[in-house]
Amino acid sequence: MIRYRTGDLVSENPEPCVCGRTMTRISRIHGRSDDMLIVRGVNVFPSEIERVLLAHESVGAHYQLVWEGSEARPDLVVEVESANPAQVDMARIREHLKSALSVNLTVRLVDEGVVPRSQGKAVRVVRRL
Repeated sequence: MIRYRTGDLVSENPEPCVCGRTMTRISRIHGRSDDMLIVRGVNVFPSEIERVLLAHESVGAHYQLVWEGSEARPDLVVEVESANPAQVDMARIREHLKSALSVNLTVRLVDEGVVPRSQGKAVRVVRRL
């Protein structure tokens, strides 16, 4: 199969296949290039943010990434929902995001139902500039 400009981030595997074919293969898919955001010069994938958020039981599965501020210097804010806001350790979430992504992000706790729900693919990134 020929894969050209799919947007998948992969790496090459030059070793021959166990079946005997010698054609170059690709490794597992690492992510998507079109989902990548650049925050203060650092490449950030929404899937990495989701991985960190889902590791915290106190926050729900619904989150949204919001570009705020000015066009010249936008900031990325992570809005997360929680059924129990008193149990959310915002400092710990920020710390885990920073260690996973190598960039400081603002994390904002919002009420349940604030993050829009969708039937198809969820809209995770919005602009409020």
